Amino acid sequence: LDLNADVTLNMMKVYIEAPVGSTELKAQLKNLLGIHKSLVDLAQEQDSLRRRLGDYRGRMDELHAQILTLQAVKTGGDLMTHLKARMKDISSRVQKTTIELVDQEEKIMLARVRFQDTLADLTLKDETAPVAKK
Repeated sequence: LDLNADVTLNMMKVYIEAPVGSTELKAQLKNLLGIHKSLVDLAQEQDSLRRRLGDYRGRMDELHAQILTLQAVKTGGDLMTHLKARMKDISSRVQKTTIELVDQEEKIMLARVRFQDTLADLTLKDETAPVAKK
């Protein structure tokens, strides 16, 4: 089974909600699905951070070009000060977002390890084993 496929995840959800079946297995699967959901949420947040970082870098490039153009003009003192302040602000946002992105990647890595460990610990009761008589 491909555990990243929507079909597989939906089958697991249906099994968990069904009135029949092992409650122990259902609890394990519910935990596994919870970890998977957190992985998906973390990945979406990571994508958002990457887009934001791209926007900031694009804005930095624009500001840099404006500053270079303004340096050729002698009368742009106030505007130059404003643009440099904006450039500094955007630069600090880039640094902050980069740190957030690295933290996010660490969280994703830890969640993947937790998912794999939970999957490895998933146990099924052997229904074919003979029942011990007392």
